[in-house]
Amino acid sequence: MFLYGAVKGSTHADIALGGAAGFLLALTAYWLLSRSTRFVSWRAFFRVTEVLLLLLGGALLVDGAEKLVGLETLPPLADPLWNTMSLLDDSTRTGGLVAAFTGYRAAPSGMAYALLAVYWALALGVLLKLKPMRRKA
Repeated sequence: MFLYGAVKGSTHADIALGGAAGFLLALTAYWLLSRSTRFVSWRAFFRVTEVLLLLLGGALLVDGAEKLVGLETLPPLADPLWNTMSLLDDSTRTGGLVAAFTGYRAAPSGMAYALLAVYWALALGVLLKLKPMRRKA
């Protein structure tokens, strides 16, 4: 799922090389984390990855919602909801990076951000509900 955008239009050799490099980086990260638990605990590592995965999930939701609005499968509600291209344009390198990780859009549709608000309400609700259960265990 995460590699879809990276492999689109790539050759098989590029995909294999990228997969091998990713696997080696994952092994290196595991080795470093297991060797340096006094600097970074497993708990902190998984908290950071939890937040990153939630951000990526929100970004994927916004991207899918924007595509469905573009196909006129979903109503846009407000199109655009606002326009912040003068502050941070999502077609630039920096804006694209922020957009890829957070779901930021300079001129989003209302539907995309309505769905993102529901996503974060549910995610935070589940996390806050599970938090007392983690302490008891």
